[in-house]
Amino acid sequence: MYQNLRMLIWGLMTLSLFSCNSLYDGDFELEDTDRTFAVPIAFGSLNIQDVIDRAEGDASIRIDGLGRITALYSGEILRDNASKIFPPVPGIFEFAIFDTIAELPLPVNGSYRIDKGIFDNTNIYFKFNHNEKEIIKVKMFIESVNNDGVVWEKDYTLDFVNDADGVIETSTSSLLNWVAFPVGNKIKFRYLAYKPNGDRIKMSYAAMRFDVLKFTYLDGYFGNHTFDIKGDIIKINLFDLWKSGGLEIEQPQITLDVDNAFGFPVRSKVNQLTVKTVGEKLFNVESEYINKGIDFDYPSINQVGQTKNTVFHFNAQNSNIGELFKDKVIQVIYDFDALANPDGDTGIKNFYTSDGFFSVKVNVELPMKIKANLFTIADTIDLDLSDYDAAQAVELKIKTANSFPMDMVVGLIFLDNSNNVLYTLTESEKIKVGSAPLNGGEKTTTKTTQEHVLNLDVDKFSSIKQAKKILVTGSFDTNIQSATPIWLYNDYGMDLTIGAIVKIQ
Repeated sequence: MYQNLRMLIWGLMTLSLFSCNSLYDGDFELEDTDRTFAVPIAFGSLNIQDVIDRAEGDASIRIDGLGRITALYSGEILRDNASKIFPPVPGIFEFAIFDTIAELPLPVNGSYRIDKGIFDNTNIYFKFNHNEKEIIKVKMFIESVNNDGVVWEKDYTLDFVNDADGVIETSTSSLLNWVAFPVGNKIKFRYLAYKPNGDRIKMSYAAMRFDVLKFTYLDGYFGNHTFDIKGDIIKINLFDLWKSGGLEIEQPQITLDVDNAFGFPVRSKVNQLTVKTVGEKLFNVESEYINKGIDFDYPSINQVGQTKNTVFHFNAQNSNIGELFKDKVIQVIYDFDALANPDGDTGIKNFYTSDGFFSVKVNVELPMKIKANLFTIADTIDLDLSDYDAAQAVELKIKTANSFPMDMVVGLIFLDNSNNVLYTLTESEKIKVGSAPLNGGEKTTTKTTQEHVLNLDVDKFSSIKQAKKILVTGSFDTNIQSATPIWLYNDYGMDLTIGAIVKIQ
């Protein structure tokens, strides 16, 4: 029964379910007689969390210092990490060192300029060919790589006396934390090779190989790059049960919340930003910032390791959001890209770290400052009257305590299993819930308490004995209290107590 009550409450107040501290005092009495018996049906209170709990995805509420409510609907956090800038490069090929001095190219995008790089756990080794059976001493230098100013070097003893095919590969050496200073995206290698008699020679073949080329840090200029951030859909459930009428939300916003740990300029590219309404219509958000993009903050070369945050609001001042949300929006559909170095300014020093990232979160913010114009919703609740076959009539007593600044009219339609209408409350039978007074301000301070009696005589009750569910309709209108939008507060609520007197034969 409590679950049914929650469904009934939802049917009555989808639009504005806000918390109430307690049920009102002073429940009415239900008296038994010889031919009647009292049935306490249910009681409860309304709160906005019921609405949020029904939402798909990330939904929550925000309460400001005055207690005013904003509904928040968020999409998935979309994130790209540093591997998009410089992904690990597997060492599939060997790089030939054709002379005793060679400049080997870094396997990077041709539009990049790498000025400095700190190696991750990259391992390198060398391959040498020699045609004589003798021992060769080799000293290898990587002149573009140093550690605290000391150039990388390594000595190798190559025993071609006991080698079968004249090809020797050295053991691996780690470059972890060594620092590269490429010139023209090339790293300079040099070797000295000596015969047993001390004569210096050039090897018949020399090459360098690595396992996986990775950097923990790079700086320079990374050219134009597009982060393809996958799209998403934010579902808004305020209108799940809408039937008719209008609702206007003042100052809705679609917000981009961006964290950027990449050290270079990034600009948005909006591929799609669309709203979908109850009527399945699609409307594009229009704004100059969709056309020219939004520039996101980024850490400078002196702020390595920091993350910069940018929050941008599409609102009624810079877009057509205000007009679009005058309709009943049920989805926000979006798809963004992020453009690196959009202006192509090579004078801006770029950097990245291996744990750097770029993330985007899209939020829909709906301040509950609203105008409701005969806004009507509908929902069904289950009903089982099989235990009351002997009943001739039922008198329902419904007590309401309302602190919302809006009138409500509740109707009930009794349906059988096939959704055939068995009985509909007449206009005079509908439950009219009065609004709480604004008392000259913009917030109610007292509740309006009313008692409603619904008599179902023999004929009416016999009509609904086969009912298996009730279609509940609720209409709301703020215009009676105020011609301007009304804020809904976190302490607003409606308490509901339902009792019945059943007459038996």
